[in-house]
Amino acid sequence: MKRTTKLAPEISASPPSPPDRTDSTADIPRISSGCTVLDLALGGGYPRGRIVNIVGDKSSGKTLLVTECIAKARKMFKPLFGLAFKWFYDDAESGYTFNTQQMYKDPDFTVLPKNDYHSELIEEFESNLDKQLNLCLIKNEVLLYALDTFDGLESVAGRKRYEKKLKKYRGKNQDEGESTTKEKGSYKTEKVTSFTEFFRNQHGKILRSDALLIVISQVRANIGVMFGPQYYRTGGKALDHYAAQIIWLAEVERVEKRDRVVSVVIKARVTKNKVGKAYRECFITLLWDYGVDDLSSNIDYLFDLRDKRGKTKTGCEIKWKGIDYATKEHLIRYVEKHNEEEEIKRAVVDKWEAVEREIAPNRKAKY
Repeated sequence: MKRTTKLAPEISASPPSPPDRTDSTADIPRISSGCTVLDLALGGGYPRGRIVNIVGDKSSGKTLLVTECIAKARKMFKPLFGLAFKWFYDDAESGYTFNTQQMYKDPDFTVLPKNDYHSELIEEFESNLDKQLNLCLIKNEVLLYALDTFDGLESVAGRKRYEKKLKKYRGKNQDEGESTTKEKGSYKTEKVTSFTEFFRNQHGKILRSDALLIVISQVRANIGVMFGPQYYRTGGKALDHYAAQIIWLAEVERVEKRDRVVSVVIKARVTKNKVGKAYRECFITLLWDYGVDDLSSNIDYLFDLRDKRGKTKTGCEIKWKGIDYATKEHLIRYVEKHNEEEEIKRAVVDKWEAVEREIAPNRKAKY
């Protein structure tokens, strides 16, 4: 059977494409997420020339997923395709703490820029992104720009309002003849307005350069809501409109050994996908000091080891090449010892595509 999902080979490396794209989403160059089941849920991986929004609460793996994507692209891009891969991790929250040298056993791998530079203002972020896009266009490099997180930025207008507020409470306003009346007109919407202007100004350039912009967002609770979603993320409608893919993450299970948490399982739900089918879901295992456990996640999917909530099921049969395995860990050890990860991956892709073919509408043409 012909596969309908074109996965990033490890990473798709098509040359920069002109703005007038074809209707086929299979031809869009992509970058692998580093996780097979997530690539399948996305329709092949993260699309280049687009904006991707990853949304989640604390400990849901947002930063780790981006780190995994960078780590894989860094290793696979140039050897396979001869194209230089460049990334810029904009740590707006100043909260990046992963020891990537230990996680990926590579003393030369660091995600953050050498000068540890990060944006504080939306206008500063736009300037930094514009600079990186220009450099990659000149050098013919493939760029991944990650903003972690949108919530860590403020606007110039918002900062001025905050400084004015501080000045007021320090008692300086009366000395300088400033009014203490309530500020009118802004209603603290400067950040959303600035971000909307940013997308309007930059989305065309992102498309032309075939760069990938990943914006990480933190979820917030809708306090007192009776109807509608319990959680939301900041950014107004700008991210909803301009993002090609929106992925919501949630922790569904913690895995313990000797009464200590060693990994978590997250549920990824693609709520918007302009380059694939939306509302696809998958479960991903994140292992401390290792990153995305692609093999474990693949085995979970291949043998239906998780229920709809993502909890581990009991009594499941794990049979690979005619041999029964007592636990998933036994199969993982066998697969790694015999280097059969790619065989497992192909089996996962085949199963996913079989489901897609089964649920596809089988109707005659209307026109």
